[in-house]
Amino acid sequence: MSAGSGRLGAEDPGAPYARLAVVALIREPEQSRWLLVRAPPAPPAPLGARESWAPPGGRLERDEGLEQAVVREMREELGLEVGVAGPCYAYLTMHKGERTLAVSMACRAPGPAPPLTLDPAEVLDARWVAVEEWLDMAAGGSTPWSAGDISQATMLATMLLDVKPGA
Repeated sequence: MSAGSGRLGAEDPGAPYARLAVVALIREPEQSRWLLVRAPPAPPAPLGARESWAPPGGRLERDEGLEQAVVREMREELGLEVGVAGPCYAYLTMHKGERTLAVSMACRAPGPAPPLTLDPAEVLDARWVAVEEWLDMAAGGSTPWSAGDISQATMLATMLLDVKPGA
């Protein structure tokens, strides 16, 4: 709470406040593909809104660490148990009307294109893509990630996953 205001920083749009979220950069081990999901459009969805594909993720809960959060979110949204090598990339964004610091976590899928159990409230569809396809999606506007962010994040995630092969 700021002194004398009686307001919390989250309620003040001018406050230097950001929610903390995790993003799972999940690499499929055999073909080095990355998992992208298509979430339901946030209301109100504009007419003619394009589908948008991005890595899965979610906000941290109270007293939860980054690794705990990404494991929980992947279990809840995708029915997927992931190995986590650690944080590899971060960016500040707006999500659901809030400033959000998204910390990308390098994760490993438990096997080649494992089966997923999608939570329809969170995920409409999922697909595994090579970096080149993800970059094409950025050029075509079907992912919120820029080509530079995709290249940097997947390179850093790959390096971390290769250094921590047991994750």
